[in-house]
Amino acid sequence: MLSILLVCWNQSAATRNCLARLVAAAPEVPHEIVVVDNGSADDTAAMIRRDFPQVRLVGAGANLGFAGGANLAARHAQGDTLLFLNNDTLPLEGAIDALHAFAGARPEAMLWGGRTVRADGRVNPTESLATPSLWGSLCVGLGLSGSFPHSRLLNPEGYGGWARDTVREVGALSGCFLMIRASLFAALGGFDTRYFLYGEDVDLNLRARALGARPSFTPTATIQHNGGASSHPEDMWTYLLSAKIELVRRHLGPVRGGLAAHAFLTGAWLRARAFALLSRVHPRFADRRRTWEIVWQRRCLWWGGVISSPLAELLPHR
Repeated sequence: MLSILLVCWNQSAATRNCLARLVAAAPEVPHEIVVVDNGSADDTAAMIRRDFPQVRLVGAGANLGFAGGANLAARHAQGDTLLFLNNDTLPLEGAIDALHAFAGARPEAMLWGGRTVRADGRVNPTESLATPSLWGSLCVGLGLSGSFPHSRLLNPEGYGGWARDTVREVGALSGCFLMIRASLFAALGGFDTRYFLYGEDVDLNLRARALGARPSFTPTATIQHNGGASSHPEDMWTYLLSAKIELVRRHLGPVRGGLAAHAFLTGAWLRARAFALLSRVHPRFADRRRTWEIVWQRRCLWWGGVISSPLAELLPHR
């Protein structure tokens, strides 16, 4: 059996849409749906109990972050295969069955993922990545990857130029649409809960690769992912920088990891300065100026590495 696992926190409408799609266009493979509610303050839990009685709802009682919530969902799963699916996604017709079939055809991969598209149909290239490297981190940290997304040289982490239209082994698959055998997930100890938000999926992929896994991507399984709905931009970047710095320090070693971490630090400073100047020229840059001013002011939080707690606990006067 396949266990489809979701984690939610204060996104009742998104969770409803995702579950409605899963129920209306149910996969043909025998499956169950397990949802962990990370202590939502809205009506998420009540909505699931009322509208989706076939779903197994697990109350975490607190915000455990994605990693903690996903691990809790896995402990309640009964399937031999797990599919981690973000609650702000909409699986397209046949996507889950296609991914399950792909897993059966390529068992040596051990982790499997599909294509994600945005609401306007554009492919999201950030959810299947190369393994962290010093050059890739320099390109991401200094903004070269974002400026030249189609360049294989300047966007190596994002596989610049690859249209996500072919089967391919990748460095890491996104946790928003990730299939893995329950036995391997248990052997890895699940997601590392030190990553409260972001980075836990890349870390899991890298640890699985150390055991011989070859994470693989297929374009035949496609979901729509409306990411970032639960975060303010400054919060997203605070978590993301902390995760990236932790990943490079942990997986690239003290010298290359240290240089890569400083690339992210320098990039944050450059963005804060650049948008401060640009906002004086045109008001459309004002929001990004504010975002990066806040991110830079928070560097004492993310420069130390991974953030393991909700930002609300670390920023009580926000």
